[in-house]
Amino acid sequence: MIHMLDFYEKYYFFTKTEDFFNKYTLNSPTIICACGFEQRTYRIFELLQMQNPTGDVKVLIADLRKEASPGDPYYSKAEPIITSNMNKMISIINSRGWWYKVCTCNFFDESQSYVAHQELCKAIDDIKVGEAKEDIILDISSMPRAMMFPVFKKLFNEHSHANNLFVSFTEIEPLGSQESQVVSYWQPQWLPGFEPNPHKHEAETIVWLPILGFDYRRVREILEKFTFDEIYPVVGFPSSRPLETDIIVKTHKALFEVYKVPFDNIIYVPIHDPFQLALTLTDFIRDIIVSGDKTVDFVISPLGSKPQSIGACFTALNNPNVSMLAVWPTSYNPLAAKNGESYLYWIKGDIYK
Repeated sequence: MIHMLDFYEKYYFFTKTEDFFNKYTLNSPTIICACGFEQRTYRIFELLQMQNPTGDVKVLIADLRKEASPGDPYYSKAEPIITSNMNKMISIINSRGWWYKVCTCNFFDESQSYVAHQELCKAIDDIKVGEAKEDIILDISSMPRAMMFPVFKKLFNEHSHANNLFVSFTEIEPLGSQESQVVSYWQPQWLPGFEPNPHKHEAETIVWLPILGFDYRRVREILEKFTFDEIYPVVGFPSSRPLETDIIVKTHKALFEVYKVPFDNIIYVPIHDPFQLALTLTDFIRDIIVSGDKTVDFVISPLGSKPQSIGACFTALNNPNVSMLAVWPTSYNPLAAKNGESYLYWIKGDIYK
């Protein structure tokens, strides 16, 4: 069997999105993004202004203004910022004469089932994304992970006729500053499309692979409600700045001191390279499956950087024994932060043929 990741003997991403746009002209692109309260929300459109794409341009925007829970005391602070960001995005879009649609996305339905991705996925089907030869850019900068994962899975699996699939991302400086704005979290939930298979026999061993970020609260929430036989933390290294790896490990000292996870279990992967993370974790998973005499299931928790989350998605798509469990914020206290570098990942398309 040839695995998807075996094709990534070479892979391509740009540490500056503007470098890519200076070299490549987009063909009838569809840009799929979300509008949040961060300044990076509209960075992709600022960068796209240096482009003169061929063909028609379409934009789908997930509107997160109705994401907040009714009792969120910080929503009144976030809502005008999101509205301002939306206006800036639409102003740029209109100045270029591009087509766009805004999709109102609620996180939960009346039964508290997670539905945030459904409206965006429906819009992707409605405008027939990927049915013609075109380029697709999924900008994940302000897109909640619980929305990002099912949308990425849909684009990767269903839209093989597209010329190219790209993922773009602008970081916030300093790295981890967004997590410091989180006031509270939901309880852990399985990510839509990456739940455990209910028809499969329960494995004898459950291995947890938490991709660590800068907030221990999410790890604590998961460990208070789930039990794992083995834990292998995934830590970003190298990262953007020298001290970040040390900060991540020290932030999660309880994982090693209270839960007795050996430091030797840490898996180090680059913080901005989703391909390397997926290749590393896939090799790790295969080695455990091949070397053991017990059935093993793996749970990945994407709690680190957004590029690492894309790598986690690759890993889950490539391994049927992998499910994904996450904790996402219920409330942010928006604080001023500046944009960092913008990255662009060439996921599939012409360059791999």
